[in-house]
Amino acid sequence: MSNPYEPPLTLALSSDQNDTAKLRFRRFLLASVFVSVATIVVSLLSERTLPAPLRDYLNAQATSNPTSDMVVIAVFGPLIILSIWNIVQLYRFKRYSRPILIVLLVSETLAMLFLGPDIQSPFSAMFSQASTLLWGIVVAMMYCTPYAECFTPKIQENAG
Repeated sequence: MSNPYEPPLTLALSSDQNDTAKLRFRRFLLASVFVSVATIVVSLLSERTLPAPLRDYLNAQATSNPTSDMVVIAVFGPLIILSIWNIVQLYRFKRYSRPILIVLLVSETLAMLFLGPDIQSPFSAMFSQASTLLWGIVVAMMYCTPYAECFTPKIQENAG
């Protein structure tokens, strides 16, 4: 018969398993960041490979309304700063960083509705899709065992 005063049995990770889970999560997080940055770089570098009508459209779009650029910077600047801060918090396994990431990803997705047509080269589209997949993996990992347990603060008992 079990003792009613004993805490329930939990499936806690050993220190080695916890370190392995943290390392694996951090690798996927860093890969997601790297591919997201690579998407932007590839998009900028591959713009000249687009057909002339698409390049003309992009140039016309860039010069047509300079105030829209300021609005984009004013809106997305703070979101970018929050994203960078949140990535650091995810790397440090802060519990509050998980819902913030979800809000940021949903905000980014909804913002695409207001930014107009998105013209990408095939290379840029490939990196964009890879980035989306990697961020999906990060979200799945941070809410599933054993990775979710890394975000749970450990209660240390005082020996006294």
